[in-house]
Amino acid sequence: MLHIDLSGEQVTRIRFALSPMAETSMVLLAAARRPLRSRLSSTIWLVFKEHRLEYLAALCRSRSSYLPSFIAPLPSGYEPDVQDQLHAIATTPASQVTDEMSAFFADTGEFAPRRAVSDKVLLRVQGAGRLSQQDPQSLAQRMADELACFWDQLMAHQWSAIRSQLEAEVTRQADTVVRHGWAAVFLDMHPSLSWSEGGLTIDTPCDGRIFWSRSLILLPSVHAHRPGLFTDVHKQRDTALAYPAGRVESAPATADRPLGQVLGRTRLALLKSLGLARTTAELAEIHELTAGSISYHLTRLHTAGLVHRQRRGRSVYYRRSSQADLLIHGVGD
Repeated sequence: MLHIDLSGEQVTRIRFALSPMAETSMVLLAAARRPLRSRLSSTIWLVFKEHRLEYLAALCRSRSSYLPSFIAPLPSGYEPDVQDQLHAIATTPASQVTDEMSAFFADTGEFAPRRAVSDKVLLRVQGAGRLSQQDPQSLAQRMADELACFWDQLMAHQWSAIRSQLEAEVTRQADTVVRHGWAAVFLDMHPSLSWSEGGLTIDTPCDGRIFWSRSLILLPSVHAHRPGLFTDVHKQRDTALAYPAGRVESAPATADRPLGQVLGRTRLALLKSLGLARTTAELAEIHELTAGSISYHLTRLHTAGLVHRQRRGRSVYYRRSSQADLLIHGVGD
């Protein structure tokens, strides 16, 4: 059990926030937990490979249920700017980087991989561990650079749709606070959360007590599997709790019938492939269809505002729009 002490004064400071980097961390954790062949994991590992995001890949290859908190800075406002969060990551104090990376490697038992890895990968992971001890500031900068790339490639174009779901969750919980109080809110967030006199209890294998937190920041997440904490034990100020957000209800048109029946199976499959920008030829190979057939469906999707297209040199790349993201609930399975 983990207990967060919250006095009456601290309860008055509880607030909600939307954190782009916390959501990104939840995506990374989801990738680490899910089967390699799942759509989410395969998409993420493709981004890792194509852009050589070696340190993020190292975090996701472990058995750890813990991610270093410094990669998701505590939000100072309701919705912090992504660039401000990346700057905070890059300038994380060296002592915090060292302590949190040491905790990460200790939790994994000197890096216990979820699946067999090559000697080359193992050396990279061990290199990250050494760098966190020898030059933690360089590691923080490298993490910020890789997170910036990951955000641009996978998260940025989906943030609008994700944000809409998170806003709906905040509105729903705000109504619960007004009608029933904070105890009802925590019970609704997740079965592992409960309110007892003096604070919040989280049913977790970890035992501990946080008694120094100035306040609690609640971070709804589309990709969170269960509640997770982000905190800076060095500053001992705030604690952030990420938790699984409730799903936004589908529009009536798609509630009556499966989405595949509304769009058509082929077009739905194409949309699911367009989390990354792809050409007609790439889509034809993936879905084993002719280029002409792919072009026909992409034209219809583009007319409906469900895909964007962009010319790069001699090639035209397609990527699904934020409206399409909202239809298929982000990058989740």
